[in-house]
Parts: sequence; C-alpha cells; structure tokens
Amino acid sequence: LQHSYIKLLEIEGKYKWSTLYKKESSDEEIYTWTFGSSFFFVFTLYTTVGYGTIFPGTDAGRLATILYSAFFYPFSLVVIRDLGQLTLVAMTRIYARLLIKIRKARGYLTTEWESISLPLSIIIVVSVIFMAIAGVFFHYYDWYIGPEEGLNSFHSFYFSYLSYTMIGFGDVMPVNVPYSPLFAILICAGLPLMRVVTKSIYVAMENGYFGTMLYVESKLEGKVYATEEKQPEKMQASLSSVVKHFNSHRSIVSSNHVARHDLMQNFTIKSLATFMSSGRDVYNGEYGRVEFRKSDL
Repeated sequence: LQHSYIKLLEIEGKYKWSTLYKKESSDEEIYTWTFGSSFFFVFTLYTTVGYGTIFPGTDAGRLATILYSAFFYPFSLVVIRDLGQLTLVAMTRIYARLLIKIRKARGYLTTEWESISLPLSIIIVVSVIFMAIAGVFFHYYDWYIGPEEGLNSFHSFYFSYLSYTMIGFGDVMPVNVPYSPLFAILICAGLPLMRVVTKSIYVAMENGYFGTMLYVESKLEGKVYATEEKQPEKMQASLSSVVKHFNSHRSIVSSNHVARHDLMQNFTIKSLATFMSSGRDVYNGEYGRVEFRKSDL
C-alpha cells in the first residue's frame, strides 16, 4: 500500500517533500546524533525555530531538551535583543550620516537638534536582501556539496524566509546537508536584524492602535459636546466624568498633555496612516527607540 501511494505521489509530483520522501530517501547516518546534528538541534531550541525534522527519541533526551531550553531560551532573548539594538544603532547612524550628506548636496540644512530615525522601508529592504543572499548560499551549498539534487532557487529562498522569521515549518530542508552547523550560524547572524524589523513594526502597530483609540475618543468627545449643547443641564455631569477620565488616561500615556490633546482634537482617518508611518514614540522613548541628532554623530 505504501509503495503504491509513493507511486501516485511521484506521478502527481508531490513525493519530493513529503514525509515518506524524508523517511525513505534519507541516509541512515542522518538519524544518528553527530556533533553537527546536535549543534543544529540546539540551534532550533535556542532560537525557537523548531523545524521538527530532528528531535530526541528518548525520555532522557526530552528531559535534557526541557532543561536546556528552560535556561538558554531566556538567555537567547537577551542576546538577540542586545545585538538587535546594536544593529539598529549602527544602521541608524549610517542612515543619518548619508541623509545629512544628501541634504547638504541638495542645499538643505539639518539642524543640530533634529531627530533622525531609520525608516521601516529601509529596514525591510535590507532584510529582503539578507534573505536573498542567504537563499543563494543555501542553494549553491546544498546543490554542489552532495550527490543528490539539492534545493532549487525558490525552495532555498523559502527555507531562508522561514528560518529568518523563525516560523520553521520544516517541510522544506536542505537535501545533502540537512543539519549543517554552517546554516545554523548564518541564520543566527540574521536574527538581530530580524529584531530590528520587529521593533520597527511594533512601533508602527502601537501607533496604529493608539491612533485609532485617539480617533474614537475624539469622535466620542465630539458627540458629548454636541449633546451638551442640546441638553446642557442633563449632560453636564456625564461630560465632566468623561473629560476627567480622558485627562487621567492622557496623563498616563504621555507627559506632554498639550501636544497629545491637540493631536486628539485633529485626528482623522486620513491622518491615522500618517501617524503610523511617522515612527512617533507613543511611550516617550521608554522602550529605547533610537533617534540621532546631528550633534550626536
């Protein structure tokens, strides 16, 4: 039955990356715990990529996995966060210097106290370039190092993307070097850059949610004032409660009361997208957003 099923998969062109293909066509030594395969397995624990193509087969191995990941996974969060922060600082510094030179060449001056932050679009472009370079490396390394046909160009980029984003399905893996420590090192080198991307996206999403809240509150406040004009005596107590609650909330989310109040009064759906892309820090820099002034360079 299994043989017939494999035949049907081959006819339909679906056997290549099926579970039966991985089981039937793999060499026996892939299932042994060499230093290379152990290093690759530890990498999947340390980064939580978790392809699922290599795992412990005994309870003692599973216990060791629990102990290792319980200690080193929090450690990896600290390391990746710090390296990501250093990467963000370096990229922002380079961008700020280039931007100042371009402005100077075009006749624009940059003040000493102007804040310059790295745009999300540049970070995404750099990430795509890194994934493309890693995909090219995976393709040629896997294609020419072994006797079997390795990953094609698309599958190499697919594997690079899933590894870089730490999704790690495990459905597509290198054929000739499925557990290469070199692959693990290269993927780990890109994780700080991924941290930069996620941090920038977090800021945009926070601004989006916060901006939506401001928009809704401004509309609600407008309705309260409109109702107050029609029924001043009946709505006065309710209005006082709403304004008091809003002022209390506003004092928590920002120390700049006047600027935040003006922003809320003029918030519209159109300005929401602008607010999201502005990179404005709704937490007043408490999470270490990187901005450089000309004097800092």
